[in-house]
Amino acid sequence: MATPAQQGIQQRVLTKLIVFALLMAAVPIGTYFIALQRIFEESLLPSQRAPTLACALFSQADHSPGNTTYAALAAVLAANIVLAGYVYVAFAEGELPEEVPAGKEKKSQ
Repeated sequence: MATPAQQGIQQRVLTKLIVFALLMAAVPIGTYFIALQRIFEESLLPSQRAPTLACALFSQADHSPGNTTYAALAAVLAANIVLAGYVYVAFAEGELPEEVPAGKEKKSQ
């Protein structure tokens, strides 16, 4: 059975895992759509898109299909940043000092 200190550590680990799992789901998806709409300026509304493929190919507007590729790459980069953040937090947490039982304290020489 786990001691209260171990249960506290397990609770913190579980909380970090849940937070980073939610970030891993939300950040890349949000980055994709924000990059697509704001950075690469491709409208997601059908009424604002070119009405036909021929119109889209021969128009002067910068409406390239590569915009989704760049937005997807931004989402992949965001996912890797979240993953690197999780690894950093896991390593920065470090080893917690072991608890010494009350009756067996260390003797200093």
